[in-house]
Amino acid sequence: MGNAGGSAAAPRAFVCPYCKAFGARRQQGNGAFFKIFPALFFCFFFFARAVCQARRLDPAAGEKYPALCREAEDALLLYAEHTWGHSSTITDPCDTMVLDLDMRKNSYASKAHEAASRLLGAVTREKGDTLRYYNTSGTLRVLAPGGAPGPQPVEFYVETLSLPRACVRRDDGTELPCQVSPHPRGRRITFLDDFTGVCERRYTFTEMPPLPETLNSRRCYVGAERVRDIVNDYDPVSFRLPYGYENRWFRLDCRAGDGVTALVDKRSGKNLLGPGAAPFFTPLYEVTPLRPGQTDAYEERRLLGRNIRGPHAVLTAGRLTEVRCEEHGPVFTRLRLVYALPGTVRADVAVTLYEAVPRIDFALQLGKTLSGDIESVFLPLTLELGGAQALWAEKGSEPYRPGLDQLPGTCMEYTMSDTGIAFVGEGGSALIASRDVPLYYFGEMRAHPIRLCENRPEDNRRPVYSWVMNNCWETNFKLDLSGFAEYRYTLWLSAETDPRRAMAELTARSFDACAVITG
Repeated sequence: MGNAGGSAAAPRAFVCPYCKAFGARRQQGNGAFFKIFPALFFCFFFFARAVCQARRLDPAAGEKYPALCREAEDALLLYAEHTWGHSSTITDPCDTMVLDLDMRKNSYASKAHEAASRLLGAVTREKGDTLRYYNTSGTLRVLAPGGAPGPQPVEFYVETLSLPRACVRRDDGTELPCQVSPHPRGRRITFLDDFTGVCERRYTFTEMPPLPETLNSRRCYVGAERVRDIVNDYDPVSFRLPYGYENRWFRLDCRAGDGVTALVDKRSGKNLLGPGAAPFFTPLYEVTPLRPGQTDAYEERRLLGRNIRGPHAVLTAGRLTEVRCEEHGPVFTRLRLVYALPGTVRADVAVTLYEAVPRIDFALQLGKTLSGDIESVFLPLTLELGGAQALWAEKGSEPYRPGLDQLPGTCMEYTMSDTGIAFVGEGGSALIASRDVPLYYFGEMRAHPIRLCENRPEDNRRPVYSWVMNNCWETNFKLDLSGFAEYRYTLWLSAETDPRRAMAELTARSFDACAVITG
């Protein structure tokens, strides 16, 4: 479960957590996920999941489309191969061989992307997908490959700019609340439905006229400048939005300058924010500067040893500068938390809270600058459920408790998990899917003596962080972290108290419903 030396080991076969059929796992240490672009856009997990989504939608996809499956899997394996690039990537990043091998590695990702997309397109086309999304009214087939119980979000887009509202009806005539949002290609329609015990449902969607804009002249809730900042009971939402949001499941308190101050589970009244260097939703930037005349890019990294930072490292938590409500509707509310963070030109966290389910989608949208220093970006994930709890992760098909269920004498500073992590307590669990970042860091956010695993229960209670990116490796991993990208996560509150069933639920919920426009 760990690597005491922190060095790279050879790839090994593993059972894919999504289709349980194929895959390969990079088992290097802190070089496991290091590059923002194109490693995010073409990341191994993203396209592995796309292939497995196709296999779940059609278990016979491997037999029907063997060439596409083989092409995608071969490219994923080559992309996941652990050495990444040339041995002088850090010491001489301008070298022709360094640049050539970087392009070669990216080409494997591009091939995986193309094959996975073609495979998924072939499967959905066989399911009736018209592959043309111009009609503002039509029929919809929704497949639920995860098998998770309870309501799930369903979304699809229509390539039009003139869809103010929509009506979605299930084939039994039930009208479902839906929300129309902007989409890069037109308009996105989102609704929720319960797929418990069923693999698919069918719907119709139709365009609706916009609602007339009216004013309530008998209530004082908005000023002449159309700003809704007056406390009132006619519109009890808008005046609170710059300071957080509350629905039947959560209360999120946040304010520019103060940051995130509370994330309350309204079922229990417990503030879920846990200990650590920063609260949930708050990005962290850490830099260990090179010391001219004393160290160079290689030597500074070599001196890290088992630490991921030097003794002179500087850790900075993002400063919340603005809270914007981007969308508020019957299905979800989306807030944008705008942070000022060193090493970046953009560090926003988009938070989506659903009205009908205890689920929060959040995404770190990062614009990273270029630096030759040793850098890391983290996102805190620690939650406190109250009472006794344990943190669980999963590799292959085996759930385990980091810091506790490991071989004695192995490294417990960081690890990878296939789907995400789960905090499991006596009254339920909090499931966190990390859809793009498989690497996690635990414990102190400063240089410290490295203590290897002694199977102590307290080592499973250390703060946990999503380790979004780093350039710590001293040889063949790319120095450049710069670029724009988005890292997506989802939090669910669950009643499950059994660790294995909680991790199985996390895996199932990680497969969102697939909407296919059939007419």
